[in-house]
Amino acid sequence: MRPDARKRLWFAVLLLLPFVFRDDLSRFALARVGAFAIAATGIAIVSGLAGQISLGHAGLMAAGAYGSAGLAVHAGWPFAAAFAIGTLLAAVVGVAFAVPSLRVRGQYLALATLGGGFIIWQIVRELGSLTGSDFGLAGVPPPSLFGNTLGPLGSAVLAMALVALALFAAGNIERSRAGRTFRAVRDSETGAFASGISVYRAKLTAFVASALLAGAAGALFAHTEGFIAPGQFDPAQSFLLVLAAVLGGIASPYGGALGALLILGPSELFPAAFSWLERYQIVAWGPVALLVVFRWPDGVVGGVRTLVRRWRRPAAIKTEPRLGAEALLPVTAAPKGEPLLVARGVTKSFGGLRALHEVDLEVAAGTIHALIGPNGSGKTTLLDCITGVIRADKGDVSLAGQRIDGSAPHRIAALGVGRTFQQVALFGTMTATENVLTGAHVRMHGGAGSGALGFDRDVGAVAEAHAILATVGLAGHEDELAKALSYGQRKRLELARALALRPSLLLLDEPAAGRNEPEILELGRFLKRLRAAGLTIVLVEHHMNFVLSLADVVTVLDEGRAVAHGDPATVRNDPAVIEAYLGATVA
Repeated sequence: MRPDARKRLWFAVLLLLPFVFRDDLSRFALARVGAFAIAATGIAIVSGLAGQISLGHAGLMAAGAYGSAGLAVHAGWPFAAAFAIGTLLAAVVGVAFAVPSLRVRGQYLALATLGGGFIIWQIVRELGSLTGSDFGLAGVPPPSLFGNTLGPLGSAVLAMALVALALFAAGNIERSRAGRTFRAVRDSETGAFASGISVYRAKLTAFVASALLAGAAGALFAHTEGFIAPGQFDPAQSFLLVLAAVLGGIASPYGGALGALLILGPSELFPAAFSWLERYQIVAWGPVALLVVFRWPDGVVGGVRTLVRRWRRPAAIKTEPRLGAEALLPVTAAPKGEPLLVARGVTKSFGGLRALHEVDLEVAAGTIHALIGPNGSGKTTLLDCITGVIRADKGDVSLAGQRIDGSAPHRIAALGVGRTFQQVALFGTMTATENVLTGAHVRMHGGAGSGALGFDRDVGAVAEAHAILATVGLAGHEDELAKALSYGQRKRLELARALALRPSLLLLDEPAAGRNEPEILELGRFLKRLRAAGLTIVLVEHHMNFVLSLADVVTVLDEGRAVAHGDPATVRNDPAVIEAYLGATVA
């Protein structure tokens, strides 16, 4: 069965599920489970896809619940309008504490979001005239459509329909340009910058999408329950949402919903046998989640996918890796001979260590310009200053006459500056094809909204990504995860991702590292082909024979200073270079 057909089948099962339960209490319970599943799907987006730990989603649910219920009870708004405004209110609240919170990472982000959720919960308790304080808000009208009140069955069907919509949107986002952006930020912020991705904007977008789902979940919960109180949204509920996402599979857009069903399903749908679980959800399911994660780090969904892949493992495709096997050379040629990259007086210090001191660099278009020097001489630091990864203390950098110093790294990449790194910065949990598609981020269009609706899939871009992979010798590896590739293959893939940008300037940081001599010779021939196609290359490398046989111009750094500059023959015989880099015994 095709994947799309399987998904339609599962969505049909969700819509038919309310008809399985014959009593009203079970149908209301199913609606509660549905609301929790929607909120947990939001966790899967922000924490699973984007890798940002959030412990404040119960507060966002409260914003959606009290926003919708308050409008319905105090202003008499119809269900659809109140539901929509409550959902949007949660998104606005989410932005309000995401903007400062996303400036930090890791455990600090978790604490910031937990604090934000606690603040919302406390505000709800204090606004007694609107929220009923700790006594709760009663008389919330049930869901209705076109003026017709939905009963228990209708409410359950509505809840399952909203769950299906949430899963449909989350699944589409995962496969979209926005989803690749989220996963790139999760796997490697450095690689995301180099692909032209605004890391902060990606995090904020993921958080807003997650807050929308949490708000919708809260609004649905309020109207199906008919009564809400602060205790239903206390900070412990945020931990329960995270637990559900981890148990089901936080890396999957469907894991949160599955985890919600596993955690709440027994106690809500079968209370006669599992009512005791309601009091001890975290205590009971925490150890289960740990056992599952130890066996299957990606949760139940990840474990099932692993088993299916083993069962359906296709025969390996044997291909001989060969750079330049295909004709596609995705480059943007600049007018040959004109200065393309100019750096003047670049200076950078780290505390008391001066890594760069008044370094000048001028790279002519259509040339291979090598940057050499002993370890610690400042080569990678200079590339970082050029690409905006770090900001120089002094000096200016221009690309094709346009000042780029001080610009954000993703904006510099968008101008056509591709880069590879000394330590490979790939997106390990993404396939080789997805890595290359992410490299083409600035040339593609579509945000989270169009991605959720499934409107931004570009078949042509996938075909081009496969062609680029063939160009760098990775034909047959299109669907392999980057983390499963060998070191040499990962270096090839990083080069493919940089080329997907269609750069006019390519910065290569030790591309020959980890390659044997035949592979280094092959790389040299490939770089010459790129140069012939009009690409300008700045090459940082320690392999001297490779550099001197390839470069048009060589600049030598030593202790953060440029000590020599010229053609390879001149630099090779420069006394300062011989002493500082090649060794005093070389003549």
